[in-house]
Amino acid sequence: MPNTESAQKETNYTIPLVILSLIIIGATGYFAKFWYDALFSNKPISSDVATKQSATATPSPETATIIEKTQKPKVNLFVMSFCPYGNLAENTIKPVIDLLGDKVDWNLNYVVSVNGTTVSSLHGQPETDQNVRELCVGELYNSAKMWDFILYVNENCGSNGSCWKDGAISLGLDTGVIETCVADKTLELMTAEAKIASEFGAQASPTFFINGTKDNSIYSYGNPNVVKEAICSAFVETPEECAVVLESTDTNVSGSCN
Repeated sequence: MPNTESAQKETNYTIPLVILSLIIIGATGYFAKFWYDALFSNKPISSDVATKQSATATPSPETATIIEKTQKPKVNLFVMSFCPYGNLAENTIKPVIDLLGDKVDWNLNYVVSVNGTTVSSLHGQPETDQNVRELCVGELYNSAKMWDFILYVNENCGSNGSCWKDGAISLGLDTGVIETCVADKTLELMTAEAKIASEFGAQASPTFFINGTKDNSIYSYGNPNVVKEAICSAFVETPEECAVVLESTDTNVSGSCN
């Protein structure tokens, strides 16, 4: 008579082996199709992925915008003081400010958030402090001193503004008065900046507006002439300074902080 116990054992081993074999065959087929599609399929990138990629791209500086013409154009440049792209924008627009002077209503604004008494900036407390220092210098002294201070810190002080006092002293500014201003006016000044940024819908550094219209010329980092042309297009009567060609520097940098 056949050994019933031995037959039962063979059955117990055979059924799992059959199931395992079917699983292996199925998995092999699936992965074979996956790699075939990956290597040989010409399917385009899905619309969802394409949308995400384009959303992170820096707007093209060549994108044309229609800007309202006024007697004295109003310019708003929104930055974060330790955003490298914001610093490039500041460096780029400064020669235009020097050229056009008081023919333009210049406004340097800051992208911050305020919740109650808490002020937040993308690059932390050092950036909030530097935002306020720059505004304080503008209030305590003048716009020219503020811009000199900004450019000094941009060039020399790295991403935490550690040498800001050296810059202030070299420009004849009182560091103690600036520190008092920061201590007393941070919430007031940053609340005002957060409100302005919200009104303009500015969330990234840099973001640029001419007569209330967002303009992409600011992304031509190192090419102040492009920014000058955009601003000059906003005059009812173009001033003679607009004929001046500003020197540019070569840069392949693009991007923004948001």
